[in-house]
Amino acid sequence: MSSEGKIAWAIRKNSPELKAELNAFVATHKVGTTFGNILRNSFFKQDKIVKRAYSPSDVDRFQKLVETFGKYGDSYSFDYLMLMAQGYQGSQLDQSRRSPRGAVGIMQMLPSTAKDKVVGISGIYKDPDRNVETGAKYLRHLVETYIYDEALTAKDRQLFAFAAYNAGPGI
Repeated sequence: MSSEGKIAWAIRKNSPELKAELNAFVATHKVGTTFGNILRNSFFKQDKIVKRAYSPSDVDRFQKLVETFGKYGDSYSFDYLMLMAQGYQGSQLDQSRRSPRGAVGIMQMLPSTAKDKVVGISGIYKDPDRNVETGAKYLRHLVETYIYDEALTAKDRQLFAFAAYNAGPGI
């Protein structure tokens, strides 16, 4: 368990309105409130949530998949490391992972999403290549269909797609 560590928000300089909102939130959600106590108990009383991302098995999976992510990063215009980060977050790059909701593989895709006509990819259960392609194609679909604000840079549109990845367009 960590002790005497400090937790802080990282925000852009010269953001007084955001800073004020965060300070107001922290004041009403700190340790001692129900919300603050739940967070403390969930994340800071145990270290099970912290995982060593540079473990030999994780590095091995990364090395085996980096070419696949590079290929689909290029094909769908995403940074391959961002795609890998999405895959790592969902499955630790483990093709055998299955979620309680039915998402499968490295990119934790629902088979119904993969089969949908806008993605149209099969074989995501067993083939890591198809699973990664499905994730990248779905992210591209999110950008092109739902995140079309011309005021956003291409990079910001991609970041919104990553943020929306697990929620789906219906949220």
